[in-house]
Amino acid sequence: MVETTGTIPRGTSLVKKNATPSTTLKYKKYNNEPDPSAGAKKLPSQVISEISKPVTNAEGWRPKPKIIEFLNIADYTFKVDCAVPIDEPIFQPFPPSVAFQGYEAFKTYETLLYFRNNDKVSRRIKVVQPTSPFFSVKRVVSSAAPSRSSASSSSTVSAATTGSAAEDSKVAMGMEIVYQVSFTPQSTDDYSWDLVICTEREKFIVPLIARGACAVLDLPDSLEFPCNPPCPTRMLAKQTVFTRNVGAKFGTFSFRTFPENGPFSVSPATGSLGPGETIQLTVGFQPPSAIHAPQPNGRYEGSLEVTFDDGRQVFMTLGGSAIDLPVGVSDEIVTMLSTYVTKSSQKTFRIVNDSDVSVKFAIKRFQTEEEEKRQVEENMRRLMEEGAMLSSFPPPSADRSHGLDIFGDNGEGGGGGEG
Repeated sequence: MVETTGTIPRGTSLVKKNATPSTTLKYKKYNNEPDPSAGAKKLPSQVISEISKPVTNAEGWRPKPKIIEFLNIADYTFKVDCAVPIDEPIFQPFPPSVAFQGYEAFKTYETLLYFRNNDKVSRRIKVVQPTSPFFSVKRVVSSAAPSRSSASSSSTVSAATTGSAAEDSKVAMGMEIVYQVSFTPQSTDDYSWDLVICTEREKFIVPLIARGACAVLDLPDSLEFPCNPPCPTRMLAKQTVFTRNVGAKFGTFSFRTFPENGPFSVSPATGSLGPGETIQLTVGFQPPSAIHAPQPNGRYEGSLEVTFDDGRQVFMTLGGSAIDLPVGVSDEIVTMLSTYVTKSSQKTFRIVNDSDVSVKFAIKRFQTEEEEKRQVEENMRRLMEEGAMLSSFPPPSADRSHGLDIFGDNGEGGGGGEG
């Protein structure tokens, strides 16, 4: 890139300044922050969309390539001054990682990998040929190279003249070099390889990732328990969900709800499905209270987590509203009649249910389970203290001879005259 500044006085020449290549959508700046999608909870529809659509790398998070070794730049060139920061490779790859998906066994798939020289001077680059039998790399040396849009797809690259990837290639400032990555799987399993790239200053890697067939469940993104009418507190409401494995591989998975010990539940806890098979899930909602709900109007929210055998996770949102039924006692305070000692008195009260739902009840000593638990713990603590106090007393002696010495019989029995 050439910049012109000021005017050109008579009798002088134009002054040229070298500058680092500008940022583009393809070669955008690296992100220093962690991948925002790494810890994101994915919905079932998002997972299905990622599998059905081809991988795109034009936008989104752009990580810095991992540098595995630094080299002495003076051993390869006399231009030791480099404008690229030391924590970034001289050549910027696009895409940052090469991905294949939706492939079949024993077929060859090809895509393009670009490298741009981000320095102010010409630099050399060399790609180390993978030793994996599934991946291979060749340099595209034809002037009629495929378009850049092919770099973000896994389709077969059109015919082009290729050369050896191991050759040293000198690339001018701001220019790019193209390599063809070939992938020949032997099955529909996952494959991966770290492609090593050598420059005059460092060695870095570009991940080669092949996402094979996997199990995918077509769960709904959300499940809402009806709020008209809301679910009565402490009563179990159930909904049945049928889910099918829309993936191309047998899969085993587990289910659990969040928050733990919350109002939501699921059964069964585990399952396994082949391609096209269906399983029935039962999701339960049993709110403990409407007044003390975390959301207004007795609203509860949670999630259903699905964990596959390969570590992938999918989350389905859950929601429901609770209502306290008009159930109570006829008298808030029961006053017992006076009676004599050792005698008893009785008082009658009624439990009233003004709702249309049959409810179960139990009469307990404490108002809440927390109070009952605290009382049980207090009683246990007192019993342990009493037990420790009793164990502190010495046990009675087994030798009782000293009690017989006071009679002077030395343990031979009591004396007495003959009758």
